[in-house]
Amino acid sequence: MAFHLCGDTTLRDSTNGFAGIGVCAAVPSKVAGRAKVEMATKTANKKRKSSLSAAGQITASEEGDLRAEKMQATIPHLSNKDAKKIKADNSVSDMFDGHGWAHHVVDGHLLRAAFKDVAAAGPDYKLPCSSTLGGSILERQYEEDKAEDARILGLPGVNKYGATLMTDGATIQRHPLLNVVLFCVSFSATMLRSVIDATEHLATGASKDAEYITQQIIPVIRELPNPLAVDLIIADGASDMVLFRSLISAVFPWIFSIW
Repeated sequence: MAFHLCGDTTLRDSTNGFAGIGVCAAVPSKVAGRAKVEMATKTANKKRKSSLSAAGQITASEEGDLRAEKMQATIPHLSNKDAKKIKADNSVSDMFDGHGWAHHVVDGHLLRAAFKDVAAAGPDYKLPCSSTLGGSILERQYEEDKAEDARILGLPGVNKYGATLMTDGATIQRHPLLNVVLFCVSFSATMLRSVIDATEHLATGASKDAEYITQQIIPVIRELPNPLAVDLIIADGASDMVLFRSLISAVFPWIFSIW
């Protein structure tokens, strides 16, 4: 239909619908008629949605209720319980499509665990706001993770078998980082010990050289409950890391370093 319009066609997606757009006089009358009807319909829908949004007369929850009622009316034997399930499915679908999330994310264990815990919390549970997620909840989780890391580092196997420290650089969203992880056969998974942001250091004109990396790794090792448990460091084969291995061995002579 767009090929049969005249005027400023950039206005077609505005809230006024097809304001300022007309049907070209050269097209057949049947095409012109269909174009006018479609334009009028889309314009009316846009204005309706705009007014509803502005007035706040309808919410996502109300839309879900309406869809559930229509589903019950369409399927006579649909129970209220099944209608609620359909409404929940529609809400999940709207959430994914509205945020542009890939559908395979729903198969992830984190999302499924979250939905399970929310359901177990009961009908009185209220979702946290963004400031709470990035504030008190994040701080509480951080403290819980620190306590769990301390418990794991205190396992007898850490001193018995030793621990391996691994480090590497990474630039994520223009942030130059230095990642430090710890591994032991007693751990169920690799433990993230530190993520060091080198932005300010590089802003002075310096670089992530051997001396800088050594200065960052030394306190990470010393902060462990038993630094003597670390007996191996794995780094990449960059030239700076060759010097780093020599420097770190001078401070912690019992640590062997490889790449």
